[in-house]
Amino acid sequence: MRRLCLILISLSLGKLGAQDFHSHIEEYDIQESLFNGQIGEYPIRMYLQIVATEDRMHPYTVVEGWYSYNSVGEAIPIFGLQSGQQLLLFSGESYLDSIRELANPELDFVDGYYDLIDPWPILSSEEFDFFGERFHFAQNNAYWQKGSKKLDLHLSFDPFQLYRSFRHLVWDDGRAMDLEAMGLVGSGYSVIAENDHSILLHYIYDSNPWNPMGRCGAGFESGLYLMHFSEEGYFLKADHFPLESCNAGTYVEFSLEEDGRLKLESMANDKQETLFIDLNVFDQSQESIVEALQNQAY
Repeated sequence: MRRLCLILISLSLGKLGAQDFHSHIEEYDIQESLFNGQIGEYPIRMYLQIVATEDRMHPYTVVEGWYSYNSVGEAIPIFGLQSGQQLLLFSGESYLDSIRELANPELDFVDGYYDLIDPWPILSSEEFDFFGERFHFAQNNAYWQKGSKKLDLHLSFDPFQLYRSFRHLVWDDGRAMDLEAMGLVGSGYSVIAENDHSILLHYIYDSNPWNPMGRCGAGFESGLYLMHFSEEGYFLKADHFPLESCNAGTYVEFSLEEDGRLKLESMANDKQETLFIDLNVFDQSQESIVEALQNQAY
């Protein structure tokens, strides 16, 4: 089976210090796929829609769709979780809201670390029997289960796939901007500073998500976009400040100058340069902006 991969992208609602942001990022991918397969000796078709947000603290994605037996044709609703190459799906009474809460819990810090509940062991346990049917698909363990009955499960990609990504900057007054349409390249965006005429965005994404064992499989691409707007609110331009790139061999060290500017010292393989971003112009304090930048996982 071809590998089922997603670039997961984040939904960020930011607050720094006592200042509320008037803008935020909404990012998600929708992947729709058709599968051919078998439950035991019975041929089936399966449709899955995966709506994914990149959140490194929440490694699971909620999945919805249907499956049908080729000999019958009736679509049976299914729902569940996806993580990497693993699928865990259910039919019967929908516990989708509960599964969504398990996959995306409210996070609390415990001893300096996020207190996370791993939903996979709970939902894959034999004791979890609040379903009509269970589909468990992993690399070396794939089966269909109904009550005490288990049959082998085989799934393979149909040539049909639809993949759509959305990366929007959204204001409190309802305005929205497509970041890709404005020429910004990245994902995992978050707003870390703003004023009436400019917004400072941070982004971070995996360097090689399609081949984590290959070159830069454990690397990151991260940086800043300083977006400029006119008095009327029209987008003018975006200045790009890369921070780290495994693919390009770039690494930038940053520090706060006494005059309130953010100093960016590039350690790229091919050139050395120093750039500055004036943090005095933003509504947030310089210290809170630098703290937000330090807290980003790059």
